[in-house]
Amino acid sequence: MPNEKLTIKVYLDTCILSNLRADKIIEEQLISLDKICNYENIVFVTSNKMLEEFLKTTEDRIRITLKILYKLLTKIPSKPFSRFEGGFSFPFKFPISFGKKVEDKLFSSLKVIFPHKDDAEHIYQAAEGGCKYFMTLDRDSILKKAKKFSTQLNKICPNLEFVDPTTLIDKLLKSSS
Repeated sequence: MPNEKLTIKVYLDTCILSNLRADKIIEEQLISLDKICNYENIVFVTSNKMLEEFLKTTEDRIRITLKILYKLLTKIPSKPFSRFEGGFSFPFKFPISFGKKVEDKLFSSLKVIFPHKDDAEHIYQAAEGGCKYFMTLDRDSILKKAKKFSTQLNKICPNLEFVDPTTLIDKLLKSSS
């Protein structure tokens, strides 16, 4: 078993579970996920955003399976990415505010790099949830952009690394040697 140290939170993007359920993960990535599971100090986490995406699945059997897989993961508290300022609000029975809606700076910055709002929201939750890694299989809209904009990302969410399963196991193996 790999060396037990501090708990490492790895945020799972929705595509990880969706592809596992559909048996669409390439062999190399699946073997890497298997090796990652041997690390007792790794905790797979996600946010309510994953469930929101799963509940949009139209086929009942798939939606139920994904919901069950989601339930097995540790959830980090979801942080709102916008708030109302000024004006007055009715916070209880009438969720109405007459103030101005203001987005969190981190979320706004992430939306510039990751134009898919769902991607930006997942990454925001991972960064705010204290995750060390954001693990995804989404090369085009996340991993390539994370590499291209690494300088900006290191400034706005310096403690979060973007990885696929193979990259993560390589990092874990290097750090334990």
